[in-house]
Amino acid sequence: RIDAVGSRGVVLEEREGSESGRRSVMAKRVITCAGLQSDYVARSGGGGSQNPMIAPFRGAWLTVKDEYVDMVKTNIYPVPDPRLPFLGVHITPTMNNELLLGPNATLAFQREGYRYRDINIAETLRTLAHPGMLKIARKHMVTGMHEIYRDFITSANLGRLQKYIPSLTGDHIKGWKCGVRAIAIDQNGILDEFIIEEGVPGRVMHVRNAPSPACTASLQIAEEVVNKAEHFGFFSG
Repeated sequence: RIDAVGSRGVVLEEREGSESGRRSVMAKRVITCAGLQSDYVARSGGGGSQNPMIAPFRGAWLTVKDEYVDMVKTNIYPVPDPRLPFLGVHITPTMNNELLLGPNATLAFQREGYRYRDINIAETLRTLAHPGMLKIARKHMVTGMHEIYRDFITSANLGRLQKYIPSLTGDHIKGWKCGVRAIAIDQNGILDEFIIEEGVPGRVMHVRNAPSPACTASLQIAEEVVNKAEHFGFFSG
């Protein structure tokens, strides 16, 4: 978090698992790219606005047994449904010789909630009480319940995946892995645009939202970050 901003620079405080692991770093200028913690960091002393809020969404992939990873040779993506906020399941062969099937999308119950038993009640209540989150819940409640059901019932998940791999069965499945996606939300719902804002003038800048395809567009995003930093006076004085 940003602990203080003074005439000498910006003080950053990093917590490494415990109070005893806390340390501070001084920097003349800071660009934050904090992912799941981006809204907290922006508001912690760096002049960031209240919105967007980050809502953590958990995505789980099924993994395929080693002897079956060659059943798919390339990426398979569905045609996106414009009525839904996420792309949907897709089939992904990886560079380390895995085959990933998914992901789904369910609300995580804490910022790093990689398992359903990872729960932070205060964080979850703040997320659910946000006006934008309430709108998303009302609009996509049925879809969300289906996603949770498929997360627990592998056969239901397989039924969706078999549209793309008809020969897929439960015998092919090895296990699962998951990640948590940082979804930026304002009062109207999910934000799809990139958000880079100035915190403390000339000192702190925040990358508040970098949605898909952030990795694919990483070089262009880096160029935009540099242009914004120049616009905010980071390279003067």
